[in-house]
Amino acid sequence: MTLPTHNGSRRILLVLYGTLFVLCGTFIGVAHWYELKSQRKEAMDRLSAVAASLADQIPARHPSLLLEKYTAPGVIIKPTQDARYYVVHEQLRKAAQRSGLDQPLLLATKDEQGQLVIVVTSEEQPRFREAIEDGQEILPHYSSGTRMDDGRAQLMAVEPLRELGNSHSEGVIIARMPRNEATASAYAALWRNIGIALALFVLAGIFLFRSVGRWVQQTEADKLALASRNLDITDSITLNLLNTRVVTTLHQQGQKRGAGDGMDIALCRIDRKQREILFAGAFRPLYWLHDGQLSIINGDRKPVGGAHLDLDRKYTSHRLAYSAGDRIYLFSDGYVGPTRRARSTSAS
Repeated sequence: MTLPTHNGSRRILLVLYGTLFVLCGTFIGVAHWYELKSQRKEAMDRLSAVAASLADQIPARHPSLLLEKYTAPGVIIKPTQDARYYVVHEQLRKAAQRSGLDQPLLLATKDEQGQLVIVVTSEEQPRFREAIEDGQEILPHYSSGTRMDDGRAQLMAVEPLRELGNSHSEGVIIARMPRNEATASAYAALWRNIGIALALFVLAGIFLFRSVGRWVQQTEADKLALASRNLDITDSITLNLLNTRVVTTLHQQGQKRGAGDGMDIALCRIDRKQREILFAGAFRPLYWLHDGQLSIINGDRKPVGGAHLDLDRKYTSHRLAYSAGDRIYLFSDGYVGPTRRARSTSAS
């Protein structure tokens, strides 16, 4: 029987703990990825809804009319300067306020050079005819609209203005949102999940340490129990096993003829740490000289093997606490055999 060692227990604990760590990390990573994806989609849906709603409300001719009326950048210095500008500005401002957008909503169109410029903004300070920095990126989608969220610092929805029955767009609504704002709740959830995972990880570690500790204590107790039984296993139980092997190997069980004899044996073990002698015998005694007194410890009166007794035989273990200077004597039947024959000859 092989019992686990402390090093083996540590390795098992590290494997279990490492596996738990990898599983927790994988679960949190996958959950965070799906949460980010969901938050970005939700933000893009909100931006698209705002832009589409405004595109339906604002007349498609307003951007070109404002450009025709005011031909130079910056000539509109306040929203109330032009009635048409003011109406569109209020629509953009209220939509941004309702949607909770920090970035301004823009109404943009192409100028005379084909460059995308701002016409109206939801901000209080007009930015009339100001060029849009990423206008070249938006222009390919000027007539069809688009949603941009891949690899950008800002999520953006572009929706063209269209009058009923007119497929030509004369302006676009641009709604933006910083990516970190769109995914803020996802990162908050990430840190919350990490905190929960760490707490569970600590609890699981305590549980594992206690469980493995109890297991190690049990294995140590099993070791001690096994060690305490080693003497019995080495002597009396050894004779039991030896008897069974002899009988079965020589086919003595139930036989009345043939090799039906058993054998005598004296088996002794000395435990120097416990200062103890363990003895078991089959027709053989142990002579023990202790404190000047001779004691005879007789073995069981049954042989090892032999056909005239039952197969299942139990032999007795004798425990003797010895002291320094003690002597023990063991001998085979050959030593006392002549004495028996001499005694028989003398009697005759």
